[in-house]
Amino acid sequence: MDVLKKRYTILHQIMLSDVIGRRTLANSMQMTERVLRAETDLLKAQGLIEIDSAGMKISEAGHELLQQLEPVAKELFGLSELEERIKQAYGLQKVVVVPGDSDISPFAKRELGRAGAKALGNIMSDNDVVAVTGGSTTAGVAEQLTPPTSLKGVWFVPARGGLGESLEIQANTIASTMAKRVGAQYKLLHVPDLLSDHAYESLIQDPSVQEILQLIRKSRIVIHGIGDAVEMARRRKLAPEIIDELQEQGAVSESFGYYFNDQGEVVHTMLTLGMRLQDIERTDVVIGIAGGKSKAAAIHSVLRFGDFRRARAAAENIIPNTTAAERLSELLGKKVVKADDSVGETVKAQIAELNNGDVLLLENVRFHAGEEKNDPELAKQFAELADVFVNDAFGAAHRAHASTEGIAHLLPAVSGLLMEKELEVLGKAISNPERPFTAIIGGSKVKDKIDVIDNLLNIADNVIIGGGLTYTFFKAQGHEIGQSLLDDSKLDVALGFIEKAKKLGKNFYLPVDIVVSDDFSASANTQIVGIDGIPADWEGVDIGPKTRAIYAEVIKNSKLVVWNGPMGVFEIEPFSNGTREVAEACAETEAYTIIGGGDSAAAAEKFKLADKMDHISTGGGASLEFMEGKVLPGVVALNDK
Repeated sequence: MDVLKKRYTILHQIMLSDVIGRRTLANSMQMTERVLRAETDLLKAQGLIEIDSAGMKISEAGHELLQQLEPVAKELFGLSELEERIKQAYGLQKVVVVPGDSDISPFAKRELGRAGAKALGNIMSDNDVVAVTGGSTTAGVAEQLTPPTSLKGVWFVPARGGLGESLEIQANTIASTMAKRVGAQYKLLHVPDLLSDHAYESLIQDPSVQEILQLIRKSRIVIHGIGDAVEMARRRKLAPEIIDELQEQGAVSESFGYYFNDQGEVVHTMLTLGMRLQDIERTDVVIGIAGGKSKAAAIHSVLRFGDFRRARAAAENIIPNTTAAERLSELLGKKVVKADDSVGETVKAQIAELNNGDVLLLENVRFHAGEEKNDPELAKQFAELADVFVNDAFGAAHRAHASTEGIAHLLPAVSGLLMEKELEVLGKAISNPERPFTAIIGGSKVKDKIDVIDNLLNIADNVIIGGGLTYTFFKAQGHEIGQSLLDDSKLDVALGFIEKAKKLGKNFYLPVDIVVSDDFSASANTQIVGIDGIPADWEGVDIGPKTRAIYAEVIKNSKLVVWNGPMGVFEIEPFSNGTREVAEACAETEAYTIIGGGDSAAAAEKFKLADKMDHISTGGGASLEFMEGKVLPGVVALNDK
């Protein structure tokens, strides 16, 4: 085993070095040249490396072998278990641990960049906007990026201003390097890292700055580094008294110009232009790159901050099922056996040992690449495990996956009790609603709610709008919205909805007053303004008291209420009143209330009102698509719904 680890490490470090001399590699690995020569001669004889006068470099066969051995190497070095522990501890979607200490090993630092580049390359798709922060770690990622086979319409942007740092680690430099390496486009933000109040006020009004800020806030992917608080403060040449204050407040980490203590609380914010914490939560994927033993406390600190956790978790939840098995066992009052896979001979053997009434919980099906591709072969392997397929996963019914749609064509397939209830309740609301029927639509972006608003305008009597998508409607009507969230590609769509409501004689409610904030934190300054009064550098974060009263009255006089999406940033207490009062109105009305999953359900739980709602959907995306009038593949495939 030790020999295998040694040879893998030698081959891996040669790969990371491009070309390296034998003496240099021997010194870095603390080996004698004689021992290393014997190993590298063997690797050369196997065709895994090439040696010439310039030094040693990896061959194509060596590259292929390293790729094949990567999962095995993680087990060899104990990295898989460590990744799993970190993922569970911080609620992350995915963790990649690379061997070594990048504080002292250039090989470890280069591997950190390679891992980051691989993660980014795997998730980029057409028309993505990718925001990147400055720093040596993200610069290392840029160096390792390789051109994708085909990618169209991708933009790279700096996550924030950075003039004043060393040129090679400025966010502008890194964004342009990444774009050039993958054949994408880029825009730069030519503003200093640290701004005075006067400079900020001046720059925020600049049309060219506004243009790049809007693009930054459209980012689907963010890739960022994590810095030690004091080191970053000194690098940015902050005043000594500010550095002293940071130390007194217990600041241990910095990211995006925010300084965090060891509890993940923001203790200091730099006045800067670019991506803010609230923007991070709105992105689909956040990739944090950090390494070195000296950064351990800083990494822990940033990962404890809620917005980073939520952003990562939201990217795609792939959750190992060991803890689920333990909880299921408690609920059933009997032992639940946990399988290590979801297909295969070992699983079949475990099933054969079951008695009537026994429970076997399969491993997460998404660990198989064919699951989300609806691979017929994987569906066949699932079907080999059972006599009947019962689909009770309404939350996944909108996905045509091997375990939801593919298997249903291979076995007698029926709905479970939860699926049956969801279809009955939502189906009645859409096809035969009690009237007046009020639909409440909130959330961040118009593009995510286009189809549901369009369909509900045909069915509902009242449509209430709240949340971040409000400001696109305001902008479409000609109002200034400051720094509020804007989906500027959907302005015509927003106006179209208003016109459609008038044509159909429907009541279409938009806020008449707004809570605005000068920062995205519980300690921010707030004020209540009319729809024409949003300051240029403030952001709308909630509906105002007049709007709450109007919405509550509409809800009170309804017979059926369907609610999907919060009215504001309810996770932050000063911005939560609109969502709370709408939830209270839904709880108090005599109407039948349906909560459409996702954030609305989370809000009802937070305000301890969930038990007063008639139906809280488990669907999230499935309930949204059902209300849009779309066909759910997982439902259509069933023999008996």
